[in-house]
Amino acid sequence: MKTRITLGTFAILLALFFTSYSDVIANSGGSQGGFSSSGGDNGNSCGQGGCHGGGHTLQAGIIITNIPMSGYTPGTTYRINVAGTSGTGTKFGFELAAENASNATAGTLTPASTGAREKIRSNGHATHTSVGNIGTMGAFGWQLDWVAPASGTGVVKFSTAVLVANNNGGTAGDATIRFNTTTNEASATSITEITSDNTKLYPNPIENHLNIFSDNTAVNYLSVMNVEGKIVFETSISSVDRVDLSQLKKGIYFATIKSNKANFTQRVIKL
Repeated sequence: MKTRITLGTFAILLALFFTSYSDVIANSGGSQGGFSSSGGDNGNSCGQGGCHGGGHTLQAGIIITNIPMSGYTPGTTYRINVAGTSGTGTKFGFELAAENASNATAGTLTPASTGAREKIRSNGHATHTSVGNIGTMGAFGWQLDWVAPASGTGVVKFSTAVLVANNNGGTAGDATIRFNTTTNEASATSITEITSDNTKLYPNPIENHLNIFSDNTAVNYLSVMNVEGKIVFETSISSVDRVDLSQLKKGIYFATIKSNKANFTQRVIKL
């Protein structure tokens, strides 16, 4: 039995072919979006929920950052590398997302390399370009800068999915790997104590002015007591200040600075 292909059927098949071909070409210049394996992308990647199929596997360590163990500081720029090795692939693609606990984009990603290998999608995710889909046999790598989000954002999760393709013109034999890592927001520790380690009163001896420097920003009061235990001078101050003590007579004094919760006393000499 002969199968007849009408002109209309041929046109439909031709359209499907070119649509599929166009999709492949478009993906070589960057992810279509929604395939970073992040929470906001519902865990999807090119291999799971994407056009390549076949699922994805975990490969630890393919996201490398210079964010300190103590966490990110809001507004600071950090380097994010997506790099690793996998099989004998010759074409590579990726999508990277930085998201907060609500799965919304957190911070700002920008390409870091000068070779136009990376670009940023409209949703703030990073992906490859047509220049950046080529790597050495089995090795891939992209570089991004990330400006940390505003204070109060909290934990940020970086998620990436990397497509390792064998460049055979189809999806057979391709693999997808994924990885995610989290970073905390660095805590701004409140200093409540006033000690010689975090506070300086200088110069000592004093000629006319006493300089005050304290890491405790709550410091707000200075009193000066003579050797007889009488307060001879007092004033409101800030944690970084300069106080005129030229009216004091020569001698030994005890300068005390205070906050609402702590105080610190230092013996000073007036010349």
